[in-house]
Amino acid sequence: MALATLASPAHAQEVPNGSSPLLGSSTVHDLDAHAMGDYVPPQAELDAAFGCSNPVADPAAKKTVLLVHGVGANAQQTFAWNYIPQLDAEGFDVCWVNLPHNGRGDLTQAGLYVANAVKLAHSRVGRNIGVVGHSAGPPAAMWGLRYDAEAATLVDDFVSVAGAIRGTTLVEPLCLALGNCPAIAWQMHPQSNFVQALNAEPLAETIDVTSVYSLTDYGIQPATQASYIAGAANIPTQRLCPTQIPGHIGILANNTAYQLVLDALNHDGPADPARLKGLACSQHISPGIDPRALPVAIPAIGEYVAALGEPRYLSEPALPSYARADVAAPLDPTQMRSGSSQRLAEGSATYSSGVIGSAAGSSSL
Repeated sequence: MALATLASPAHAQEVPNGSSPLLGSSTVHDLDAHAMGDYVPPQAELDAAFGCSNPVADPAAKKTVLLVHGVGANAQQTFAWNYIPQLDAEGFDVCWVNLPHNGRGDLTQAGLYVANAVKLAHSRVGRNIGVVGHSAGPPAAMWGLRYDAEAATLVDDFVSVAGAIRGTTLVEPLCLALGNCPAIAWQMHPQSNFVQALNAEPLAETIDVTSVYSLTDYGIQPATQASYIAGAANIPTQRLCPTQIPGHIGILANNTAYQLVLDALNHDGPADPARLKGLACSQHISPGIDPRALPVAIPAIGEYVAALGEPRYLSEPALPSYARADVAAPLDPTQMRSGSSQRLAEGSATYSSGVIGSAAGSSSL
């Protein structure tokens, strides 16, 4: 992709004083996640966001796996109690990328961090890698792989876990209530220019793509649409274990989701539920997870809510110039007011049922 480094980021249609000092007091990063347009971060900044569980890769490792977190939590908060130690124990070389502002910023910028991390991860062993993302991590990862052709050639597996690939209907009532939205919220609107560009073309044919999600995910709804990736193996955990009801965070501890991730990484092609027919659905928590470790994710709630305090915009900020041609029907901000009451009711009902389901299931959060 052709990128231009700008002297300053683009602040199109930003609302004055959009940031909230009240929310800022609970965050690790300043509330300054502006829309960045064509801006490219310094290479040192991109490189500093990359890390691995072992300083030097074991040449005998199965493959290198890059983990990509979502909104409100860094890689350690998201994966240190689940996939990092689990995949280490399975013989993978495990790495991660920390997205700007704990994932609260412009997803097109996050995609640049992922693309750079892919190249660094590949350089460790010199073999194609797997990328596993959660929540807003998958769309950020897909953006990097869609628009950085070099990065795409270095990946042979992409696994989305509870990924907001096509946005979420829960965004719309929020933006209507505020009257404006942070860049990432606009981008997560189901009809956003970001979502359109992201899904305008599939990932490279050389990448095996799997989307694992839960029908009871209270954060990404409607899950069958929000997590759908064209040409991928799109698999709800309930296809294998109908009585399990993992939520948006709980899916990271869910054994069915984890086994699907492993199946994708360990075999050619995407995950295949047929290979897991003997899975014990009585096991909700995946091996190696101590339920007492789950509170490590609690601080992420404040960071997640802090997204509302980021600089806000009256409409979706412009995409980077290299992606604008992929938007077939640019989002009209007034479109959000059409049918919003119905979508709000549906979103609220889905959220309520998801929370109730979470309380009833040991692997749901």
